[in-house]
Amino acid sequence: MIAFRQLVFKTSSGKKSKPYVIFKMAVSSTSQLENTAIKPQTLQFYRRPLPSTCIDFASEEGKIIFSEALAAGHMNSFFKLCSQYRTQDEPAYCGLTSLVMALNVLEIDPGRIWKGPWRWYHEEMLDCCTSLQVAREKGINMEQFICLARCNNLAASSMLGSDIHSIDELREEIKSATLRDDVVFVASYSRKTLSQTGDGHFSPIAGYHEGRDLALILDTARFKYPPHWVSVATLLEAMKTKDPETGRSRGYVILSSAKNQPSLLLFRPSCTFTIDKGKGKQCSELTNFAQDWTKGLSSLVGKLLSPKEIVDLALTHLSEMKSRHNLFITVFGLTLPYKKETDHQDNFVIRCPQPVKGDEKVTCIIKNLLNELESLETFKAAKAYFMNKTSEEKSKFLNFIQTDGQCSTLENETRTSSTDSCCTTSCSNNTACWSSLHRKAVDSEPSLKMTGLSADEKASCSSCEGTLTIGPEHAAALFLQVWPHTVASTQVSKCVGAKKGEEKDVVPSDQLSEDLRSPTLGQLLIEFISSDLSRSGGRYVTDEIGTIKVKIREVMRYHSQGIVSCCSNS
Repeated sequence: MIAFRQLVFKTSSGKKSKPYVIFKMAVSSTSQLENTAIKPQTLQFYRRPLPSTCIDFASEEGKIIFSEALAAGHMNSFFKLCSQYRTQDEPAYCGLTSLVMALNVLEIDPGRIWKGPWRWYHEEMLDCCTSLQVAREKGINMEQFICLARCNNLAASSMLGSDIHSIDELREEIKSATLRDDVVFVASYSRKTLSQTGDGHFSPIAGYHEGRDLALILDTARFKYPPHWVSVATLLEAMKTKDPETGRSRGYVILSSAKNQPSLLLFRPSCTFTIDKGKGKQCSELTNFAQDWTKGLSSLVGKLLSPKEIVDLALTHLSEMKSRHNLFITVFGLTLPYKKETDHQDNFVIRCPQPVKGDEKVTCIIKNLLNELESLETFKAAKAYFMNKTSEEKSKFLNFIQTDGQCSTLENETRTSSTDSCCTTSCSNNTACWSSLHRKAVDSEPSLKMTGLSADEKASCSSCEGTLTIGPEHAAALFLQVWPHTVASTQVSKCVGAKKGEEKDVVPSDQLSEDLRSPTLGQLLIEFISSDLSRSGGRYVTDEIGTIKVKIREVMRYHSQGIVSCCSNS
């Protein structure tokens, strides 16, 4: 039985009083309320009380700890982290949110628009190494966190909890990180050890109190727990717990800006290439592709070949692979808005950026990047290879560059909704597009603001009249320059010719020909592309190729379980 109650407010107007119903309330009878069971899916929580193992940052005690830690100099990392402190958008996004905070704290330019004209990191942009769908359902582990960090221009130094030999070791790392504001210390730990609800969790460490040996955790699940202080001993115990998904302990990661990765201007690894399609497991399609590619390069060629012959053999092998396995792997995306002309399915057309006042330099940089790529012998040989190919064969290679439908929802929405972008097929006119995204070129090249461009550099832009064309030869040349050609198997025991701290391709011992007069195709290809870039490449294409190479190798290291290189400094 339902009873309705109403609150009546009476007003007087002259001699008459008029009642107004303010609200009605439906209530169930007592017996009915007692018999109504709460369904599990309707359970709701407004935060959780902090256990005794934690001290609320905003409590009186927490404030005293903060002031003392600040006076001792161990709160330097707090202020930038506090400026970028955010609540995770999904219950399982703690790792992604911790990483987003670090990226924005360290002022890493994502090279992609977030919303409107703004480039800013958000969880939805972190689609490398594992899919957002998987991250939303089950979160990420330490391996995926590190891979995501390195794919987004961060250097990551990690330590498993099982490898931390003493509390002094962890304490010194926390003290060192909290004295600085150019690194971010992210802890991976079990909440259970802190007597909190839940289990595996990521959050940044923002401060340290030396007298009481406490670390400040900026919990990314602010809907659950506020920032809190915990003892370093308890934190270490929580880091040593095992992650059931990986079978290894949790730990910590120290993040900093990777100075060797300039912002990408035109190309980037495609989102379909980087997405983990196996529900959190390694992507077998990528590893099979890598192994099949390398197997074809392992054959002896019997003689030294010309650059054109090397590229012809390599691209023929690639074409046969795609035909044999019907492989659909897209390796590259374009950072500039583009459209694929219906009359020319073997080309992407990019509208020449139409600069506003002060942006002429960036227009020239984009054009110069293409000029430098097209000046490579690798590109010239690839162009000659496609000279007599059919449109169908060209389109097959152009599939190495993704099309609109293959990207994430966020990117599609950004591309079509941005007010300053007009390069989609829905545009009804020929207005050239220009986005603030392109201004990152000037941001990443501060010297250009002062010195400007030379007369030759400005002249090289004059040939850009309306559009820039990206064809299969661009995709093929870029693939040959950036792909880790020597990934073959997990049976790799050593690096060849690598100095300490230097990252080299891994060359399986069965591919090393003792007779230098009979090298493998892979050896000739690697030698040729390396010398070609160092000899002919300009600064823009060298930076572009170098950055893409780092990102692709990191994804392959994750998917191939560490077989890309054994000489990584990190």
